Amino acid sequence: MKYLIILLMVWPLACTESVFKSNKTADKKKEAPSEADAVSEVIAETEIEMSEEPSSAAPVVLPEIELEVSEQGLIGGHFDVDTSTQIYELGEGETDGHVHEYDDKYQVNGVNFLAVLNDELSNLQDVIPAGVPFILHVVNGNLSPGAVIEVNNRQQYANVYNEDPGFAKVTYIFSPDDVAGRLKSFSVRFKKDALAGKGLIGTGTDCVRSNEPGKNNEYRNGALLVQALDAGNYEVDPVYGQATKGLLWEGAIFWHHDDGCFE
Repeated sequence: MKYLIILLMVWPLACTESVFKSNKTADKKKEAPSEADAVSEVIAETEIEMSEEPSSAAPVVLPEIELEVSEQGLIGGHFDVDTSTQIYELGEGETDGHVHEYDDKYQVNGVNFLAVLNDELSNLQDVIPAGVPFILHVVNGNLSPGAVIEVNNRQQYANVYNEDPGFAKVTYIFSPDDVAGRLKSFSVRFKKDALAGKGLIGTGTDCVRSNEPGKNNEYRNGALLVQALDAGNYEVDPVYGQATKGLLWEGAIFWHHDDGCFE
């Protein structure tokens, strides 16, 4: 009987101490989480932050330059225009047509290659038959960063045109019907002050027409070129980018300055 009384007195104390120790242990676990738990918590917080924070990347701003007729062409100089349909080796060749001072003569800031203003030049649709698929490819764009290529009312700078999937290697056709891929507009444009900012390569007429190599062996002496290539059968030079096979038409634009060839 004596032992029973002692047991009844001790038992509640033991239970209380056990609960106290259990709670204390739980508190310690909360205060000092394991290394794995800490890492998981950091990752979770990082994922939340990454998903909630807006991107800091600057939006891509495409050019918006109107093709205008005004009292003069480009400020501080003029550009010449050539068209051609043949591929030549460096240091050889000619062009099919040439117009001197195109911007000053017609008081424009660019060239509409579907409606050229001089019969010496060839409109693209007059060379490529309806239904023949082709792509529009820029050559020497890095030398004329102020040039803007406009295709179907969308614009891109010449120096990044070939890297833009919205333009590069896109297939077009000429068709009397409004079908997918129909080329409706195509021009090259400049801001009026493009020459002051070296936005168009400067060279000489004979250097371009005779295909003298540029300073680093560029085709057509570095003139800005837009080439229409047979979509199913073309090849381009892996270094300089000009067509080595499948050229259907070529338009060349350059600042005709007084300092001779680009060399």
